[in-house]
Amino acid sequence: MSLTVSVASIVEESADPRLRAPAEWSRKELGTVADVVNGAAFKSAQFSTSDGMPLIRIRDLGHETTTVRYAGAFDDQQRVVGGDLLVGMDGDFRVARWNGADALLNQRVCKIVPRASSSYGPYLELLLPAYLDAIHEHTSSQTVKHLSSKDIAAVPLPMPGLEDQRRFVARVEELMTHAEPVAGRLDLLATTVRRLRRSILSAAVSGRMTEDWRLAHPLDPVEDFVARRVRRRRQRASEDFVGGSEVTPVDSAGLPVVPEEWRWAYLRDVGYMSRGRSRHRPRGAAHLYGGPYPFIQTGEVSRSSGRITAHSKTYSEAGLEQSRLWPAGTVCITIAANIASTAVLTYPACFPDSVVGVVPDLCSSDYIELFLRTAKSDLDQFAPATSQKNINIAILNEVAVPIPPPSEQAEIVRRSRTAFDVLDLLDQRLDAARSHLGRFRQSVIAKLLSEDSSPLEP
Repeated sequence: MSLTVSVASIVEESADPRLRAPAEWSRKELGTVADVVNGAAFKSAQFSTSDGMPLIRIRDLGHETTTVRYAGAFDDQQRVVGGDLLVGMDGDFRVARWNGADALLNQRVCKIVPRASSSYGPYLELLLPAYLDAIHEHTSSQTVKHLSSKDIAAVPLPMPGLEDQRRFVARVEELMTHAEPVAGRLDLLATTVRRLRRSILSAAVSGRMTEDWRLAHPLDPVEDFVARRVRRRRQRASEDFVGGSEVTPVDSAGLPVVPEEWRWAYLRDVGYMSRGRSRHRPRGAAHLYGGPYPFIQTGEVSRSSGRITAHSKTYSEAGLEQSRLWPAGTVCITIAANIASTAVLTYPACFPDSVVGVVPDLCSSDYIELFLRTAKSDLDQFAPATSQKNINIAILNEVAVPIPPPSEQAEIVRRSRTAFDVLDLLDQRLDAARSHLGRFRQSVIAKLLSEDSSPLEP
């Protein structure tokens, strides 16, 4: 991290009204009234999806659960309990209270532990975001911005007595009661949108979405289509990214009911499927990077909204030699870090062995990606032979995919995208409304801290 001036100077020079303080309140550095405890660099070899303690990473701030657990030994200092105040030290320096079960604090996340005799946790939670926003604005970085625990400890907060801190929090909460009904409605709408997304996915891969369409459109027999594809595979057996020469029959007992025009196939049989490659150790060796070949990472798959159109790293010739260049249209499935996130490559790219690639020919790439979104949350429904909720290539091999005729696949994708476009717009409007509500909260705090108000009087 690089600050152009000291933390105290940033606060002094800022025009942000949230950084003001009543004249009678003295300022104290956060480190004098609370302990700033750094997270630990836990070894990824001990990461798990089922064993050990939940591990809180920056991406988990603001949530009540995590997707990764740590099964190794740890120092109790890194334990986080419900109610602990956390700060993300990369990116936008988010402040969030942890409301989940006991967990562990990963590197680049710290917890703020108030000293009971001098600071009140909810008061620190109210005031800290504005100060970290100001620091963020003065932090220079060409990629992700970084923050040190030393800088957090140096934040000069206005610190009245402990009782006055409690009264300040109570006053803010009292004024915010006017916004609570709005916040409740926004939460209800967000829940409705999430349910609609799940309903759309379920309707898409069950045939309900295109029930009317099938009545109006004669369909090519899907069995004939599959047979033609398999014959073509046999002819191209020597080429790269070609699926197997057989399609294993699937016992549909226990699987969801689909239209009689459809058939089931295992994911391993819908085309070519394999893990990505990244053979060199250490993986971060400088000579592997900086060339013309896009290198996709698990985080970029999870943040892509289903289609990969950008990347942050590239492989050199040496990088490509120890990896593999997958074609555009490959469906990427993450099996580590962000479990079962999916996206379609829109250009040729490499990816590591923490990503599984599928080059389908029985289904379109967009249809497979759509189906896998459903399988992510209901894997046991499509792979009834296993009760595991995590995903690896062995489990993916056994996932059964409902295959409509090609023309119906295209219609399912078209209708789904239209519906998701509407829901995406609703999500944007909800985010904007939440942002307005957050600014209202911050304006309440700023008003109470302004020099011409009485912050502790009704």
